[in-house]
Amino acid sequence: MNFSLKQKLWTFFVLIILLILFKSYAFFVSDRNDNDSLEINNLLISAKKQSNEFNFNESIFLSKKALRASENQSYRIGIIKSNYQIAFDLCNLGNYDESIKYINILEKSYRDYIQDDFQLNFDLADLKGRNFLAQGFKKRAKEEFRKELGLAYLYKDSEKKYQAAIHAYTNLSASCETDSAYFYMKKILSFRNKVKDKKAFYITYISISDYYYKEKKVNIDSALYYNSKGIQLAEENNSTYMYIAILQKAELLFLQKKYHESLQYTLKGIRLSKERNRSEEVLLSYKLLADNYRELGDYKLQSKFLDKYSKMNDSIFNARQTGIQASADVIFNEQDQNEKSQRTSSLWYIIPSIFIICAIGLGLFFYFKKNKKPIENSDPVVENKSETELPNVSYEEIIALAKANSSDFLFRFKEIYPSFFEKLYEIEPELITSELKFCAYLKLQFSTKEIASYTFVTPKAVQNRKNRIRKKLNIPSYMDIYTWINKL
Repeated sequence: MNFSLKQKLWTFFVLIILLILFKSYAFFVSDRNDNDSLEINNLLISAKKQSNEFNFNESIFLSKKALRASENQSYRIGIIKSNYQIAFDLCNLGNYDESIKYINILEKSYRDYIQDDFQLNFDLADLKGRNFLAQGFKKRAKEEFRKELGLAYLYKDSEKKYQAAIHAYTNLSASCETDSAYFYMKKILSFRNKVKDKKAFYITYISISDYYYKEKKVNIDSALYYNSKGIQLAEENNSTYMYIAILQKAELLFLQKKYHESLQYTLKGIRLSKERNRSEEVLLSYKLLADNYRELGDYKLQSKFLDKYSKMNDSIFNARQTGIQASADVIFNEQDQNEKSQRTSSLWYIIPSIFIICAIGLGLFFYFKKNKKPIENSDPVVENKSETELPNVSYEEIIALAKANSSDFLFRFKEIYPSFFEKLYEIEPELITSELKFCAYLKLQFSTKEIASYTFVTPKAVQNRKNRIRKKLNIPSYMDIYTWINKL
């Protein structure tokens, strides 16, 4: 097809206009989306800052604002981060049912993203465990904390790994009975020489002190020793959780009948608790003040603080609910007017641009269709994609879950090796869950000793299970069971 100079110039001119319009539109949309996502991210940064300063209601307000904006812009990461922050703050406010609802939204609608985000997996396990523990579901809490512990050891950086493990062990100690809790606390102290940042040991010192004076009531001296180590560490790091150690010291002094000193620490603790919006600690402080004044014979002040304690105890739940609800009421109307004006101004620019682009595009299409020569059709090349290997993070995750004997192990294993169990069922349809799990351990090449350690049985019991699996699956005696399983 031969083009005249005039046709070539006209075509070149039209293409230049089309390119300019397309670039302008793409820049406008991109710039607008970038500005929107930047504003959302700034809201979430502010929310996290408020949360770190114990202003949980304000954090929820900002997070819900970010959530609404993210949904309007279909900004997926913003939606996920907003939901998580809201769930986190609701948990800290004690609204556990609502917190779980937001977690469920994440797990139901964004499972694929969560599976690929190691840190979010870790954070969600921590948050779910805290919710379950607060509601009294200790078994479920321990499952989440064990999952958290397994994930902790996937950190490549040793400092992060041990800090995450300390955090997980701290949670596990809170969800266990006395002796097991003490075991975990001692386990945490074994990490002291492995980490540079010692702040995490603050809660451990406080927990061990609790253990000695609440469970071993006669051992007040040991309780005071660990309390003093906690206070020292909190002072060195200017900890925002100093109020916990101060109020614990006040209780210990009360048990020693040092009522005047106990009063001083209680008054300091109540001031710090109010600064951090810790209503539960303020409530307990009123009770401790009343007890001290009773022992000192000041019944007027005892009555005053008992009254404060009683009123606060009756209203604390309703006050908490009111505070949470307040953050949800003002969002929708606030956004509507701005969004309408933005949409209107955008339409005045976008609609004419789209119309011009479509008109030019159609003109060029019919022009070239009329003048082009037919060309031979060629068969499309179909690329056969081979099955890719599993990402390392997935493999490492199931290894960690297996080592932690997590209840999520089998479910996650099935997701990563979907055909493995199907092949087993083809050979033996009557396999039960425990046998499937055992085969999964063999697939991961765990030794007899390792399986025994992770499943809390003896090596002899593991060997017996291997023999039973051999018989059920008709594995020849001359063939190594690991080799046979690995070929499936």
